[in-house]
Amino acid sequence: MYALQLVLDPHATRLPTFLSLVLPHLPKHIAAALHNGFAYAQIGSFLIDDLAFAIFIVGVVVWASGS
Repeated sequence: MYALQLVLDPHATRLPTFLSLVLPHLPKHIAAALHNGFAYAQIGSFLIDDLAFAIFIVGVVVWASGS
């Protein structure tokens, strides 16, 4: 869900303050690479959070079933 939002809304990625101040002064290809890198890092972070939650739910179900 979050990954879809990041892909569809290019302004959904929040960059660190210093980087957002420096970004307009960098060449376009470097600025785009940094912005895309942060977007993919955020997608990876959401994926890890979702996987951790799924593993937790599976653990709770196994524990609740008495096995």
